[in-house]
Amino acid sequence: MSLSVSIGTPPQKTYVEVDTGSSELWVNANCSTVPTDFGQQDLCKQIPLYDPTKSSSQTGPLGWRQIAYGSVGESLTGVQMNYYKDNIDLGGGLTLTGQQFGVANDSLGLISGIMGLAPDMYTGFAANKSYNLVLDSLVAQQKISSRVYGLGLGHSADSTGKGISIAILDL
Repeated sequence: MSLSVSIGTPPQKTYVEVDTGSSELWVNANCSTVPTDFGQQDLCKQIPLYDPTKSSSQTGPLGWRQIAYGSVGESLTGVQMNYYKDNIDLGGGLTLTGQQFGVANDSLGLISGIMGLAPDMYTGFAANKSYNLVLDSLVAQQKISSRVYGLGLGHSADSTGKGISIAILDL
């Protein structure tokens, strides 16, 4: 599922895929490594990029990381990114101040950035980790009261929605 987010000051709109199996948020996929099947590369090229140099509220780079996601067919997927902090508007009145996230230097086989909603695979829900992930920040900045979200799985032919929807729940 693709989610529109706005990052920085002034806001720069981009899109990320919501991923329940990973924990990191990153943007700016490298479209040259995306398969051309089914127009995937063309779709990737339509996604606006975030430029940290055009945001007065960003800080960084703050380090880097490389993540391997696995493979699609026989092709590996992954990202190498620099970390930044900036304000991120997730829509629906949910704006995170100073959220840490990755800006890709390079990626392999991915159409867009990713917003991971899983706990960090190394620290889980530990409070002493080096920075808050998206759901942790929503709680820490008192946008929601618990680290809970829901996914609605429907059929694309349903009159009330298309495919998958996500809700950040304030319980």
